[in-house]
Amino acid sequence: MILQKGGGFVLNVRCRKILADLLNAPYPIPTEILMEKYDVSERSIKYDIGKLRAYLAENAPDVTLAYQARRGFSFEAKPDALYAFQQKMDVELQKPSAFSSERIRHIVFTMLLTRDYITLQSMADVLQVSKDTVLRDMEAVDAFFTAWNIHVERRAHRGLRLVTTESKRRQAIAYFILSGFELPDMEKTIAQFWHGADAKTLQTTICCYLMTEEEFSRLYRGCRIILREMRAGRENLQAKELLELFVRICVSFHAVRSGNVIESTGDGVHWNSDLRTRLDHRLEELFAAFDLTITRDELDWLALPLAHTYAAGENFPVEGLVRQLIRRTSEVMDVPFETDGELYENLLLHMRRILIKKQSYAINVNPLIDDIRRRFGGLFETVKQVCYDLFDASHIYLHDGDISYIVLYFRLSYETLFGKTYVRTLVVCSSGISSAKLLMKQLQNTFDVLQIVGCCSIAEVERVVAENPVELIISVLPLQSHLPCVVVQAILQKQDVEKIRATLAEFRVVSKARECTLQKSSPVRTNEMQIYHQFAEEVICSGFNLFGQVMEAAGRRLAPQREKGLLLHCLLAVNRFAGGAAYAGLLPSRMYGGEMADLATDIRNVLREYAPKVPDSEVEAILNYFAEAEG
Repeated sequence: MILQKGGGFVLNVRCRKILADLLNAPYPIPTEILMEKYDVSERSIKYDIGKLRAYLAENAPDVTLAYQARRGFSFEAKPDALYAFQQKMDVELQKPSAFSSERIRHIVFTMLLTRDYITLQSMADVLQVSKDTVLRDMEAVDAFFTAWNIHVERRAHRGLRLVTTESKRRQAIAYFILSGFELPDMEKTIAQFWHGADAKTLQTTICCYLMTEEEFSRLYRGCRIILREMRAGRENLQAKELLELFVRICVSFHAVRSGNVIESTGDGVHWNSDLRTRLDHRLEELFAAFDLTITRDELDWLALPLAHTYAAGENFPVEGLVRQLIRRTSEVMDVPFETDGELYENLLLHMRRILIKKQSYAINVNPLIDDIRRRFGGLFETVKQVCYDLFDASHIYLHDGDISYIVLYFRLSYETLFGKTYVRTLVVCSSGISSAKLLMKQLQNTFDVLQIVGCCSIAEVERVVAENPVELIISVLPLQSHLPCVVVQAILQKQDVEKIRATLAEFRVVSKARECTLQKSSPVRTNEMQIYHQFAEEVICSGFNLFGQVMEAAGRRLAPQREKGLLLHCLLAVNRFAGGAAYAGLLPSRMYGGEMADLATDIRNVLREYAPKVPDSEVEAILNYFAEAEG
């Protein structure tokens, strides 16, 4: 449980999951079921229930978490109040978090904001967990700081302390705040800036650690005016850059008020002098409103996200930075990227292009960034952390678009080292992206071996190929390229499919570890496997549905072992129904009366939704799970 300013708190991950279980369950959940599911003791579950009740008392006083003897826990409230609570929790439980655990998030923030030693026990007391729990969390915390090259100093009888520079500490805090946003949340927050709405998601994180809600509101109003002026003054300014600037302002506000001074950034930040002068003046006014004085070094640090140039002369050590990038990523990901010589050459060439663009104020936009973050999320976050650490010292600010291209080269290296299962393909149309969307969808549906890295017009092929590791081009018009190219119709025809399949059969990947062939299976075998896969998927889904309906009809839970047996029985039952086979009655038939007879009728009605004729042996077999539990 993470304490917030103002007395509130955020539930930890297990509490959030238990909350979701209780909301979704149509019947009470016993303690034993929760113990089995989360592999914890009864004491831990009772402790979590206590947290949930405290959370309800503060956030939903009309809803209570009640316990029914011999049945379990469930929410109780008037229908309107319970419905409103469910709607609220649907939104809360879907909010993304930067790490898999809010507890780890709190530990990272606490250590970044604490300049002195801090003990594991003190963090355990705040989080209301054991010291051993915090000790286990430190593995993920150490991984985060390792990626940033921040040293965690450990002293007996004193605790832990971060050894790093002020600029690197601040950069990590700003990154950590922004990393909690998925793209939809980022877009929503940016839209709130321009329309004057409250940025609740951003406010929750910042007010929890950096300032009070009243301070945030004042800072937010002042920053919105500054950011609008900045956007009006430069046409190529991206909205995400402005959000990063606002987060930096919040981090700087907390640091300046705490008396922590930033190191000099030297002559590394140079851009439009008129716009920079207005920004400096506005920031000085904003901080003065809080009786704070902001230095020139502080202003330079704040302006870094908006500076698309860098202090690099002819002797700028780009080769060394690229080697460090590969080495650090290898260490964090535990992948031997350093053994791939082509990765170094590719990244060196790419980084030189990035630096040239930044000298000319060009912005590197990657339309595939969302897909890259979704498919290679772990690699993306690691490379981003390492890049922030390495290039920030040289006053080079890499945006997500820049980093996403770097991730593609690391992914290419990974496939070269360990083999691959798809071919990176560029789709080319006659005029623009819109006319290629249908072709892209047809290709994705027909060839699962193709990874569509994007689509472009014929005039943009050279640029896209230069910036992306592309292996195959599929075009609606003939073109000249050093890469294999297949010319097809805008609407895919049978002969087009055969041409693509013939080209794919020639692709091979030669790995340092092994050699493997990448090709499609024969059409007949592929179709058969697809049919088997679809059949198995339908059987499993139907079996789970049957299990849920049987449990709902019974209105009570079983012991964990018995419940697992019933689930397996339901899966096999659906498979028997599909094959027309009856359940072999291995147990002697039993006569049931009263509630068990009613349950038998309910089970028979449920089974009739899956098979027109339900054998008595099938009903009795399911009924035995509940009958023996009663006995």
